[in-house]
Amino acid sequence: MSKPAEQSEQRFFPQLVHDLRSPLNLISGYVDLLQMESAGPLNARQKQFVQMIRTGADALEKEIQAYQERLKAVGRDG
Repeated sequence: MSKPAEQSEQRFFPQLVHDLRSPLNLISGYVDLLQMESAGPLNARQKQFVQMIRTGADALEKEIQAYQERLKAVGRDG
């Protein structure tokens, strides 16, 4: 791989991790607020929906973390 392509790739992957994690952190923060019922009580169905969002966000965070660890293993900071 050429030097410019390699440098571009080295910038791309950490940016990708950042771009995925930033909105995920926001989603997780709002889920926390909803689960604390800080905006008012949730009914049973709403609690189920919030839990589904939490489960999905946690799964995505694990995938991002695994991806980041793979990048570090091959010598790219993620």
